[in-house]
Amino acid sequence: MPNSGINYLAYTGRFGGTSYSCPQVAGVAALILSINPNLTQRQVFDIITATADKVGGYSYINERSNEMGFGRLNAYRALLKTVSMIASVSGPVNVCSSSATFYVSYLPSTYPVFWEKSSNLTYVSGQNTNNYIVKSNGTGEGWVKATVNFGSGNATLPQKTVWVGIPSQPLDIIGFSYNGKHFGSNSYYDFHVSASLNQGISLYEWVVGGGIIDYGQGTNQITVLTCDAGDIDIYFDVSVRVDNGCGWSPWLWRTGYVDDGVGPAYMVSPNPANSTITISAIDNTRSVQNTSQLEPIKRIRIFDKMGLPFMTQEYSGKDNRVTLNISSLPKGVFLIKINDKESHTIIKE
Repeated sequence: MPNSGINYLAYTGRFGGTSYSCPQVAGVAALILSINPNLTQRQVFDIITATADKVGGYSYINERSNEMGFGRLNAYRALLKTVSMIASVSGPVNVCSSSATFYVSYLPSTYPVFWEKSSNLTYVSGQNTNNYIVKSNGTGEGWVKATVNFGSGNATLPQKTVWVGIPSQPLDIIGFSYNGKHFGSNSYYDFHVSASLNQGISLYEWVVGGGIIDYGQGTNQITVLTCDAGDIDIYFDVSVRVDNGCGWSPWLWRTGYVDDGVGPAYMVSPNPANSTITISAIDNTRSVQNTSQLEPIKRIRIFDKMGLPFMTQEYSGKDNRVTLNISSLPKGVFLIKINDKESHTIIKE
């Protein structure tokens, strides 16, 4: 310390070197750890040295010079880098037709944020702020990306992937992967839906014909007890759709048989359908028969998935094949009962 003059006994004139730099670096390290206490010693070292100002006009090789070391300590840049390391784009995993808000976590509100988005999102408000609002204009995978202006430089954060709009149709029903499969009479089977990842699926709806859901409705897996087929095979149908908060996906539908060695008594086609369906009595012994031996159609009743009746049609009981107009039905899954004996599930498109 100076022995006289205006700097007498002050920490100025002869206070330098490591004695002076050590407490400053220690202070910046403490500030860094106050933002992210999970950093290791090496990570703190890398932040401080990478953000130091390369001053003095010397040659810096691998960020270091023999004369100035890693350069002049810059607390401001060190703290900004620390924030950028933990900052991330936060927000919902799904974007529906209603607005969704995204923001950069761990970011002081004073820094402007430039936002970018995928084409299936529509900008609502919040550009250059930390409160970015968008809504969907389509469906499919989308993304949101943020670039933060820290004054001394910009930091582009990893983009956040989102799902836009209603989910896609489930990929498969595990345990029932193809149509025409046969199942045992009065038996338990497990079915699991395979849905696309990252769509924020939260609800599952199952419809079963030719059996009952023992448990699992509303989840991605159900256990079904098939009906007692008795002397004839019956149609067996499993349908599932999923919801992510934006709406329901299209149905995935599989049809097969509960098998005891003979065929079903009736066939319904087409399925799915949008205007008319044809119900036909068929040979339920898989042997050659005269059509007069088939059981004619006397009554058809249609119910929704909650069991509420939608339509009843009476027939003379002389026809083995009838056509029914279903254009008045809303879109969805319905149960058809034929002659109050045999049930089929249909999907109205």
